[in-house]
Amino acid sequence: MNTIIIIIRLYSIAVTMATSAVPSDNLPTYKLVVVGDGGVGKSALTIQFFQKIFVPDYDPTIEDSYLKHTEIDAQWAILDVLDTAGQEEFSAMREQYMRTGDGFLIVFSVTDKASFEHVDRFHQLILRVKDRESFPMVLVANKVDLLHLRKIPSDQGREMASKHSIAYIETSAKDPAMNVDKAFHELVRVIRYVTTTDYLEKGCLFDTKAMRVSLSLSLSLSLSSLSLSPSLSSLSLSLSLSLSLSLSLSSPLSLSLSLSLSLSLSLSLSLSLSLLSLSLSLSLSLSLSLSLSSPLSLSLSLSLSHPGNRFQRGA
Repeated sequence: MNTIIIIIRLYSIAVTMATSAVPSDNLPTYKLVVVGDGGVGKSALTIQFFQKIFVPDYDPTIEDSYLKHTEIDAQWAILDVLDTAGQEEFSAMREQYMRTGDGFLIVFSVTDKASFEHVDRFHQLILRVKDRESFPMVLVANKVDLLHLRKIPSDQGREMASKHSIAYIETSAKDPAMNVDKAFHELVRVIRYVTTTDYLEKGCLFDTKAMRVSLSLSLSLSLSSLSLSPSLSSLSLSLSLSLSLSLSLSSPLSLSLSLSLSLSLSLSLSLSLSLLSLSLSLSLSLSLSLSLSSPLSLSLSLSLSHPGNRFQRGA
């Protein structure tokens, strides 16, 4: 009787898991406050940023807040923006919202000289409430589309921003909008930079508030071949197992850390009435990479690999 061979090939079990230690609703949240005199276009800028429409007339006594998920420099974040009332009768409320703000857009209209002169007052008030010598702010010169009504030239606006050591951006909320997204994004960049500097001075490289962690695990088990004779006089088995683990950390500090581990195991077994042989091979590889950019520049990589051991036994 011919020997009947039963062969099972490519039987595999694969388990792949990818998780994020920080889900989308736990993304870093930046509280941005838009301040400035009434009528300078604070609401128009905010609505243009969130809804991509231009609202020419808006009640200057209304304060409103908006939430938005947005990606800035390949990093997702939640922007919590407060559009404030600029009228003088609401000045008593300013200190309250200034205490909670992470950054401020100080808006003036290039057609309104008084709103430009009040920039100093807003800047000083923010620093006093925050009890800081400096704080994340961006000076926004709005309504630059009204060329025939312009009273504040660009160089005068830049000079004001330079005096306070803050960024300067010229915008227009009127369609087609000009630099509206850039103004809000630039403020987030300033906040991230200041956060980076503060943490580096404290000796901490990762901002845990905004850290993103990703973990990937892959497990593969395959039975490549199984041969069995009808009389059970011989048995041949080949089994392979591979495991890979990848861990990466990233934060607004432009710091990324990745760790990968790979493990491979191969097992071969041959059994007969007169002979038993076992062959086992194991290999391990480990790689680690670290990169840090602005305000520092650092790159480090480490790779460790073991070719593995092979064990064989026969009787």
